[in-house]
Amino acid sequence: MNSIWIVSHRMWDWVIPLVLALALSFLALPFAPALGAGSLKTSVGVIGGYENSQVLDSLGNPKNQVLKIPDSKEYIEVRPNIKWTQDRYELVFRPRGVLEQNHVKYQTSSGIPGGPTSDKKETTQKTDVFVTEGFISHDLNQQITTTLGLQNYQWGPAELLSPSNFIFHETIADRKNFAETRGRHLLRINGSPTKTWSTVSLLEWAENKDLTPFGDDQKFKPSFLVKNEYSWAQGPGGGAEYFGFVLGISQTAAPQKTFTRLRWGESFSLQVPWWDGLSWYGDLGHQIGSAAWYPQTNPPVTSPTNGPWLDYDQSRLESSRIYTTGVLGIRYDFVEGEIVRFEYAFDEHSYSRTERALSLQSVQPRNQEGLAALPDNYRKYWNPGIDLKTPEVIYLSFYTPDIASIKDLSGLVRWIYEPFDHSTWGYLSAQYRIGDSGTLSYGGILTTGSSLDQPLRGVASPSHTVAYRHDW
Repeated sequence: MNSIWIVSHRMWDWVIPLVLALALSFLALPFAPALGAGSLKTSVGVIGGYENSQVLDSLGNPKNQVLKIPDSKEYIEVRPNIKWTQDRYELVFRPRGVLEQNHVKYQTSSGIPGGPTSDKKETTQKTDVFVTEGFISHDLNQQITTTLGLQNYQWGPAELLSPSNFIFHETIADRKNFAETRGRHLLRINGSPTKTWSTVSLLEWAENKDLTPFGDDQKFKPSFLVKNEYSWAQGPGGGAEYFGFVLGISQTAAPQKTFTRLRWGESFSLQVPWWDGLSWYGDLGHQIGSAAWYPQTNPPVTSPTNGPWLDYDQSRLESSRIYTTGVLGIRYDFVEGEIVRFEYAFDEHSYSRTERALSLQSVQPRNQEGLAALPDNYRKYWNPGIDLKTPEVIYLSFYTPDIASIKDLSGLVRWIYEPFDHSTWGYLSAQYRIGDSGTLSYGGILTTGSSLDQPLRGVASPSHTVAYRHDW
C-alpha cells in the first residue's frame, strides 16, 4: 500500500490568510469595542467525519481507473467566519482549511484493450486551503447596495436546481449535510425601488480557479444578468408570493471564435388560496443554442472493419433553437414544521437515447483513433456541461424537525426517479443537535437501475457519511 501526501497547488496562496483568520476569530472578539462605531463578529466551526462508499464499476469509470474515487476517507475541516460592519460598510471573510485521508482502490491497465492489468491500493493525505466567500458591501442609500468579491449568491424556490441563475450550477446532489457552495468573483448591485419591487445585477468578472468549469474545456468568459422580482402581500399560508424575471448574456469560447448568447428565465412562488400551507412554484432558464458537448461519430482510418470512432463536439453552439431547463413543484408546510415537496424537472440540453448510447460507445474504443481520443472522451463524458444529464426527473422530499418526537433530532429524505430509464437516486440524512454548539450528522446515498452507467447511478452506491460539527 502506498502512502502519498498531496498539497493543493493553491494552498500557499491562502495559508497566511487562514492562520490570521483563525487567530483573529479566537482573539479579536474581546477587543471589538476598541473598533469604535464598527462591529466585529467572529466564529469558528470544526467538522470531523468519516465516509465509506462502494465505487461502481461502470463504463465511464472502469475498475475506478478514471476517477479514482475513494472507497473510504477521514477528514477534518476548519471554518472560520469573520464579519466586520461599520456605518454602511460590511466586510465578510470565510476561509477554509481541509485535511483528509483517502483510501483508494483502482486498477491500472496498459492502455491496450485486453492488455495486462494490475490492482492498486493507495492512501493519500490531502491538505487544501481556500476561501468560500470574501467580499465587501456598501449601502449607497436605503435602496441600493453594492457588493464586490467572492460570493455565493443564489435564488429560486426549488430544491432540485435553479435554472434561472445560469452563473451557479448547483443541483440537489451537491446539497449534503454541512456542504458549502464556493463563491464566485462577482460584482453585485441590489436595489429596492419600492417595497414590492427588487432588482439584483450580477457580473461574474473573474474566474475562481478553485472551481471545476461547467463543461469540459470551457475557458472563462464574463457573464452578466439582471433579475427583477415583484412580490406582493403574503398568501393565506403566510409564505411570500413573488414573480421574478431574469435577463442576461453569457459567452462561450470556441476554437475559432467566441459566441455571445442571450439568456433569460423566470421564477415564481404562489400560495394556494384555499389550502393554508400549500404553495406551487417554478424556475425556468432559456438560451439560444447550447454550449454542451455532444458525442459524434467519425469514419475510421486504421481499422475500417471495427466501425467508426467517437469524440465530442459543441455542435449546437450556432443553433437558433431555444433550449429550456425548468423545474415545477408544489410544497406543503405542516403546522409542526414538516415540509413535503414534489418537483418535476426537465432539461432540453440532455442527451437523447441515441446520444446516450453514443456517449457509452465513446469510452469503449475499438480502433486506434478511438483509443487516442479516450482521455478527452472521459472528461467530456463526466462533464458535458448539462445540468440534469437526462431529459426529465421526478423529485420527492420530506423534512421533519423531530424524528419520532425526539427533540433536536431532524430528518430528511430525498428521492429522484428518472422515467427515461427507470433509475433512482435516494438520500437519507439525520442530524442531532448536541447542546448549543454541537451537531452529529449522518448522510446516506443509494441508487438503483438496470445499468451502472445510467446518469442517476452516479459514481458510488451505497455511500455513508458520519460527521460531527462544533461551533465556537
